[in-house]
Amino acid sequence: MKVALIGSGNVATVLGRLILKNKHQVIQVTSRDLDNAKILADELGASHNDFFFFFYIEADIFILAIADRALEHFFSG
Repeated sequence: MKVALIGSGNVATVLGRLILKNKHQVIQVTSRDLDNAKILADELGASHNDFFFFFYIEADIFILAIADRALEHFFSG
């Protein structure tokens, strides 16, 4: 399964590692902070971007792992 993670914090990191451990693929990490997205994406072997770019359409599942305070920013953009 191809997974896109939206978020790059602790929850996204744990989920990403578990996804890889279970033989699935993280194809993209998206975060408000591009540097944080890159750090996690590099660890998971994925591409990275911030909220201002398009998401991969090829993902089978998108996992939203962001802080509650980021929801407004995510859905208003």
